Amino acid sequence: CALPIFCTVVWPDMLAAIQHVNKFMQSPNMDVDLVVSLLKKTERGLQSYRASGFVTAQMAAKDLCEEMNVEAVLKQKRLRSTKRHFS
Repeated sequence: CALPIFCTVVWPDMLAAIQHVNKFMQSPNMDVDLVVSLLKKTERGLQSYRASGFVTAQMAAKDLCEEMNVEAVLKQKRLRSTKRHFS
C-alpha cells in the first residue's frame, strides 16, 4: 500500500507550516494579535498546499514507490450502503 509512503511525504510539509506558530504560541512573550495573524497566514498556506502541493506530494510519493519497488496505488474507499427499513 502506498499510503504510508504518501504520508511520509505530506507530513513534514504540514509540520513545517505549523511549527513556527506553535513555537511562538509557547513563548512567554506571546502577542495575541501576532498569533492571530500567524494562524491566518498558516491557514492560507495549508489551503494553498491543498490546492497545489497535494499533486506535487503525490508525484514525489510515486517516485519513492518506484525506487522501493512498491505498487503506487492508493486504495479507494468503498461506498457504504445503508439499509432502509420501513420505506
